[in-house]
Amino acid sequence: MAASRFFQSSIAYYSSVLLVVALIVMGLVVDWRVMLGMVASGAVVVFLVRHLLFGRSTRLSQTKVALNQAVSASMIENLTHVRDLKLLQAEAPRLSALNNTCRSLAKIFLKGSVLGEIPRVAGEFLAVFALMAFVVISVKVLNKAPADMLPLMAFLFYCLLPLGKRWQHGCFCTGEGVE
Repeated sequence: MAASRFFQSSIAYYSSVLLVVALIVMGLVVDWRVMLGMVASGAVVVFLVRHLLFGRSTRLSQTKVALNQAVSASMIENLTHVRDLKLLQAEAPRLSALNNTCRSLAKIFLKGSVLGEIPRVAGEFLAVFALMAFVVISVKVLNKAPADMLPLMAFLFYCLLPLGKRWQHGCFCTGEGVE
């Protein structure tokens, strides 16, 4: 079972790599300056954002595991010693400690949920930013008329849409994996 999942993941990964390379090569053939600029800016964004999100996701995962273990240990201990807790009237402090741990765990779940939404929001922002940057650079730097850049813009965004989806998944998948 694990071997088949590994094989499927490997095939999906290699087909994605092949698609990315093919689309980048096609973009370089159409207009190498624009595509090179977009690939370079995309690489910078991936490097900066992935490092930030991966570190945060790792810390959230570690804290989540520790809090889950703390809740389980507290529940087992409380259930094991329920008679002693009743006799000593120590239920309130134990329940208060368990409640605090559960609140901390709920905050971690909320942070993980917010972190999982960042790829969608960041993708939308970057798509709008890339469109505006493309138009400004084409008109001001490359001295292209707006009518001449429309076919190029359509082709590049046709190439960049699958690249963007794979980039979002590959770069930000840490939000989905907060465990």
